[in-house]
Amino acid sequence: MRPEFRWFVGSNTSGSLADGIATTAMPLFVLGLTTDPVLVALVPAALGLPWLLFSLHAGALVDRMDRRTVLWVADASRAALAATLMALVLFHAQSVPALLAVAFLEGTAIVAFRAASPAMLPSLVEREDLGRANGHIQTMSVVAGGFVGPALGGLLFPLTALAPFAVQSVSMLVSVLCLRRLPERPPCRDEARPTTVGSDIREGLRAVFTDRVLRSLAVTTLLLASSTGMLQAVLVLHVVNALGAPISAYGVLFTVYAAGCLVGTRLMPRVHGRFGARACLLLAASIGTASLLTVAIAANVYFVGVGMALLGIGSMLFNITAVTVRQERTPDALLGRVSSVTNLVGIGGIPLAAVLAGSIAAATSTTWALVAAAGACATGLLWLIIDMGSLETNDKTQEQVPRHTA
Repeated sequence: MRPEFRWFVGSNTSGSLADGIATTAMPLFVLGLTTDPVLVALVPAALGLPWLLFSLHAGALVDRMDRRTVLWVADASRAALAATLMALVLFHAQSVPALLAVAFLEGTAIVAFRAASPAMLPSLVEREDLGRANGHIQTMSVVAGGFVGPALGGLLFPLTALAPFAVQSVSMLVSVLCLRRLPERPPCRDEARPTTVGSDIREGLRAVFTDRVLRSLAVTTLLLASSTGMLQAVLVLHVVNALGAPISAYGVLFTVYAAGCLVGTRLMPRVHGRFGARACLLLAASIGTASLLTVAIAANVYFVGVGMALLGIGSMLFNITAVTVRQERTPDALLGRVSSVTNLVGIGGIPLAAVLAGSIAAATSTTWALVAAAGACATGLLWLIIDMGSLETNDKTQEQVPRHTA
């Protein structure tokens, strides 16, 4: 791997550590301000709203600008926002409206980063190394964001509310320093053919929905992400109320899930190398369906843990393979927009899926809501079987869209 790829991994790892710290520190910070369920729910809503508002525009921005600049400015903005939370605590000015504003701005920065990051990677590694590179990034991100970060946030917050946000800000600054070591990545655009942002967005949508493989990935991503959103919406109620487990078990389940993610990152290169991308995607969706059914019918929290571990494996098999296929099939000039369309359908649909799961649970039970989540994942599997016939097992034989190189 090239030296610049190691800087890229360092940036993603440091950023994931900051995300993991926020995973535990932010809810504790919110509970210190209010216990009103509506106000508490507004914080993740403010963090998620930019995905619906700005995803497509972020993709157009990434394909118009130096991608390295988009990445480091996004992370520098997040470092400044973490410092803002520190200042609010220091001057006793923290409030729910201020926190909502910070959450919305941070979500906007994350949207830009997530559009630029997969678009930047193909310029840092050889094409045949994309799968391995994506797997390595995911491994380090899971370790930092799934294990170290949440534990660190939980340890620091009881000491002082300043501490986790200070470490989060420093972590983001480390990411910025790593990103500044990357080569400049000017856009691959035809400057003689000026376009508007609207026309750029439409071009990105056409690129996804006229390519059979990319279209299948987008639809399947929507269904699988929705199934995960449904799970997250009712899991705590299912574990505590339906199974009678202690609330502490809920946190342990996500540690088990993170462990499954690590296993998935290790399995993906072997499965992909032996059977191809299509088999990886089908296996991932199959494991996801089985894992959600396991959680739904589990008689105790231990079997729920088995389901969560399987879900982690399936999630990583799908995520790493899907992003690698998108990078391989998409012209460089469109990578930001194609990534943004996937982000929009994958992340933007989660809140609606969560509302649906809550409604099913209220009308029937959490078990049936989880069965519905498994049904959404099974539908994704069926869609892959029907609509992704053009993705050959052997990547060398599939028709590739011509790539533009800098």
